[in-house]
Amino acid sequence: MKVIFNYLSRLKRRIDLHEIEARSAQMTYYWILSFFPFLLMVINLLSYTSVGQDDFLSYIASFMPSALEPLVKDTLTQIVSYRSTAGVYFGAIGAIISISSSVNVLSRGIYLAYNIVDERNFIIKNLMGIMYAFLLIILVIIMMISVVFGRTIGLLILEYALGNYPRYYAFVWDISRWIISWSLLILGAKIIHNVIPKKCIGECSIWPGIIFTAIGWHIFSSVFGIYIDNFSNYNQMYGSIGSVFILLIWLYTNSMLILIGAEVNAVIHLNRQLEKKIS
Repeated sequence: MKVIFNYLSRLKRRIDLHEIEARSAQMTYYWILSFFPFLLMVINLLSYTSVGQDDFLSYIASFMPSALEPLVKDTLTQIVSYRSTAGVYFGAIGAIISISSSVNVLSRGIYLAYNIVDERNFIIKNLMGIMYAFLLIILVIIMMISVVFGRTIGLLILEYALGNYPRYYAFVWDISRWIISWSLLILGAKIIHNVIPKKCIGECSIWPGIIFTAIGWHIFSSVFGIYIDNFSNYNQMYGSIGSVFILLIWLYTNSMLILIGAEVNAVIHLNRQLEKKIS
């Protein structure tokens, strides 16, 4: 019990020392600037595939509290209805710049957590941020295409593997979707924790932070969604702007979970180093 308390105390001190709350707020600012332009840009790119706008919006909404679904769908529907070609291009540029800035804030936080000195110059930092912005767009498009064709492929596999037991199709399919969803969460967390720091972290295992971030994302989104749907009165208190507050809280907390995950890894690494010195 004492070991757990000491670990949590060190983690809390590092969170305060590295100003995780402030960095999360910075990330949220850039995320909110890029949120709708980014979704609009993806919708435009998906128009060259067989993925429909409704499929994309339903997929995005599945990762958010249900209270945000009307805000996201209504806003994007209005933007798509009245968009201009110039507006789409400027929005795309703004989204990439905002995502790049958010990635740079995230990168600084993770570098600080791992005690890595960031020696990159301003140009390299921003180019890397833009690269990760495009990587994010590509990943979203790939996931969307896999969602559209995944069910068809999955059912073909199930028919081949469980041909004589069709009553188990739905059960196995639901389990498979759950495993795939968690795998995507863990993959996203691993990319964030493992790709952004430029140096090998050595003996510091990144998996505790990855698991913490992935589980944190899932639990928070689920619990926050239940709270908003059943116990809060944001819409009654603030009207339509209540959904914006919900979006801010959701983005802020998810940003914080990423940075805390890096601190979790750093504390474990420091504890191991201390144990080696003592032994």
